[in-house]
Amino acid sequence: MENRGRSLSGIRVTSSSKAIAACALLIVMCVGVLSYWSEVRNEQDRQWVTHTLLVVEKLQAVRIDITQTETGQRGYMLTGQDRYLELYRGGVSQVRQDMKELPDLVLDNAREREAIRRLEPLIAARLGELEDGIEVRKQSGLLAGVEAVSRRNDGDMWMELIAAQIGEMRRTEARLFSARLATAAASTRKMKAIVVCGNALAILILLVKGAVIHWEIGRRNLAERNLKNSNERLERRTSELSETNIELESFAYSVAHDLRAPLRHITGYSHVLTQDYGSSLDAEGQRYLEKIGDGAQRMGHLVDDLLSLSKVGLQALALEATSLDMLLRQVVEELGPECSGRDIEWRIGSLFTAECDPGLMKQVFVNLLSNAVKYSGKRERAVIEVGQVMEGDERVIFVRDNGAGFEMQYVGKLFGVFQRLHKARDFEGTGVGLAIVQRIIRKHGGRIWAEAALDHGATFFFTLGTPEIGPAIEAELVIPEEGSMSNEVEILLVDDSPEDVELTVRALRRNKIANDIQIAEDGAEAMDFLFCRGSHKDRAFSNPPKLVLLDLKLPKIDGLEVLHAIRADERTKAIPVVILTSSKEQKDLIKGYNLGVNAFVQKPVDFEQFGEAIRQIGMFWMLINQAPPPGMSLESKAQGA
Repeated sequence: MENRGRSLSGIRVTSSSKAIAACALLIVMCVGVLSYWSEVRNEQDRQWVTHTLLVVEKLQAVRIDITQTETGQRGYMLTGQDRYLELYRGGVSQVRQDMKELPDLVLDNAREREAIRRLEPLIAARLGELEDGIEVRKQSGLLAGVEAVSRRNDGDMWMELIAAQIGEMRRTEARLFSARLATAAASTRKMKAIVVCGNALAILILLVKGAVIHWEIGRRNLAERNLKNSNERLERRTSELSETNIELESFAYSVAHDLRAPLRHITGYSHVLTQDYGSSLDAEGQRYLEKIGDGAQRMGHLVDDLLSLSKVGLQALALEATSLDMLLRQVVEELGPECSGRDIEWRIGSLFTAECDPGLMKQVFVNLLSNAVKYSGKRERAVIEVGQVMEGDERVIFVRDNGAGFEMQYVGKLFGVFQRLHKARDFEGTGVGLAIVQRIIRKHGGRIWAEAALDHGATFFFTLGTPEIGPAIEAELVIPEEGSMSNEVEILLVDDSPEDVELTVRALRRNKIANDIQIAEDGAEAMDFLFCRGSHKDRAFSNPPKLVLLDLKLPKIDGLEVLHAIRADERTKAIPVVILTSSKEQKDLIKGYNLGVNAFVQKPVDFEQFGEAIRQIGMFWMLINQAPPPGMSLESKAQGA
């Protein structure tokens, strides 16, 4: 809760910091917008000031042009020269042009437009009077023109009126000019105040932001230190978990090797006891021996199931795009021997291609279909159905049978380890198979559940996060059993278990495969024998063993080191080596074949199976396989070929 509070506090600080930065940015943006708007207003004010000056200038031009017109008229009246007439005509033209442009300049001012309407007749009257004088001068001469001017001497009156009207308009424009200058100045002052205040506020906010950032950096440094400490603790915990995983792998290896060996000894010696001394025992004694063998076999199956369950959790998924239909067909085909002599109707529907680990997914189908075959064993006609249904957007695979079923009140125990819903005398099993299925399905991001009714069968449903492809079924070399074989051969048997040694030698000699068998109880003794040193220094190196049966877990030097030494020496690299071990760890299998082992065989717990495995190994490598001549290296053999 404390860490969560710190996290939430960090979020609040970050949000407030962002809000402060946003406010500062917003203020700067507003100042910028206002500055732009002020500049636009200032430009408009300047345009209005310029406009006022243009109106004043135009009014002044009207008065000057009228004066020019009068000057030209008087000069022509007194001299009659055409140059004064041209001056007059130019003045008249300019006055008319000014009066034409002036209304356009005062469109925004109704009062000025009214003043222009009053000014226009005054100017027209004055220009008319001047024109009349020009006409009299042209027609009657100098004296008549002077007399006409003197008779109609209204020019001063018109000019006073014109000057008065223009003066009024100029005063109006002067007031407008003053008002517009004042407005522009006020706008400028206001904008300056806004810019100064806005920038000051932005600077203040940025200072606050700096303080907040400084505070946040302190908090972040503290959080980083806490995180570093947490990471260090996590790394230590991860290291501890890694060590624990290594210990678990070591435990699994020990279970595979050390626990299976005693079980094999129990079944082997009970079998030997039955064969050699069975006639000396009464029926009850033979029944006891049979119970011992059966119990050892069940224990072996239980160990295998526990190993499989632990490996599912440790194994990384090897995802492939796989046809589930192909996987299903392989599993049904492999279940054929279990179904022999029974009437089973298989209803196999169409499945789909999925992305998943094919080996693990095949194990799911094997366990579910094996259960369906087992629990429908008491039906005269068993029906096993596999298919898919859609639940929303999700594909659901189901496996249904018409077998014994179970009571739904116990469904919560169905996928537990060692949990069984039926009596052992009714249906055999270890109670681990469905736990393995559930772990595989969960590892694929799916879910599994079941529905059933007692004596009406059961249906198992599961989904996948991703789908898969099934592994190929390897062909098994089956060699027909032959009668007596009297060849004397030499086998180096490397095993530290006296019981396994005795059972292996017994199986070899019972099948008359080997008479001369050398026993090495650890890796160092095996190396001494192979390379003629130590207690075997007097042995002839020219007579190497024809076969090496090699256990993996050995004292002093382990089996893989012995294998590496055999393959590294030119004198021994051609000797066939078969790893015969209780382990079925994949890493041992891979290392063995990488080092050049000829075969890798797991010792079965069942003595009959163990004896058959030894018989087939001996028959192939000692009687069927053609070994290279003594002293011949692999390189020279290849050149001869």
